[in-house]
This record gives sequence, structure tokens and C-alpha cells, in this order.
Amino acid sequence: MSFSTDVKNEVARIEGEPQNCEKAELFGLLRISGSVSLRGKNLGIHFTTENAALARRVLQLLKIILSCRQRC
Repeated sequence: MSFSTDVKNEVARIEGEPQNCEKAELFGLLRISGSVSLRGKNLGIHFTTENAALARRVLQLLKIILSCRQRC
């Protein structure tokens, strides 16, 4: 396994961080391997990775952040 795969797997296992840390983590991952587009009131997210654990982590972070936004 490569070093970058090891790091991505480690990042994907991080849990229980405060909400601001989760936002920072998501935006950092999107900055590295994705993009965010705004068109009027529509938001688009494109994320590319070969690491399944990292893809699951991005989805998990999106769910956490968006669900909190609806409740808060």
C-alpha cells in the first residue's frame, strides 16, 4: 500500500470531531479531490477518489453537516 492510501484510510476513520472540525475536514477533502459549484440557489459537489473509505467519509460528513444545518 502507498503512503497516500494509508493516510486516506486513516483520515476516513476519524470520528467524533466538533462540527467546525468536520466542516474543515470536508472542505479540505473537497479542495484536494473535488470541487464545489454555486449557480443561483443550487449547490453542486463533485468528488473523485479511488479510495472507497474516503468516499464514505465524505458522504458521512455531508450528512452530518447538512442534518445539523436543518436542525440548528
